[in-house]
Amino acid sequence: MNDADTNANVYAPPETDIRQSPADGGNGFKIGNVESRKLYNHSRSVGALVFLWCLGLVAMVAVVILNVMASAKQAGGNTEGVNIFIGVLGVMSLLMLMLAGIVGCWMRTTWGRIIGFILCALMLLNFWLGTLIGIFGLIALTNGKRLFGPDRLTHRYLKETVAAYKSTERKRR
Repeated sequence: MNDADTNANVYAPPETDIRQSPADGGNGFKIGNVESRKLYNHSRSVGALVFLWCLGLVAMVAVVILNVMASAKQAGGNTEGVNIFIGVLGVMSLLMLMLAGIVGCWMRTTWGRIIGFILCALMLLNFWLGTLIGIFGLIALTNGKRLFGPDRLTHRYLKETVAAYKSTERKRR
């Protein structure tokens, strides 16, 4: 036995070396059991946020299509067509921003996280369901900083790490 083995804290949570992480780039920093579980939960929260944004995108497209059809039927050749066109352009720009946020957060890019913050801040203005989703998104994106960017931790790797910790805990018992 080494002196390092005898001086090690037996009750400390285990640590794993994550050099094999595909997005890590071989930096070789260590992540503990508690931190890996937290990051895994934050990764799941970001995935849930992307899912909620997809539902919102589908709902917004449906509402826009129905409103344009109803307005066109009511206009009947009046000058309201210009107002309808300006409204549709405004909504379409918001839809494109939402689509960019969905793609960026799904791929876990740095710019996706920034657009995600912008979308969540805009959602705070939409009372009550949008406010709840906006708060949830701000918390998920703030806590999930290590999940975005070029040296991010992937969801798959965090899932494998948590599963490995669970199996080592079962073997200890």
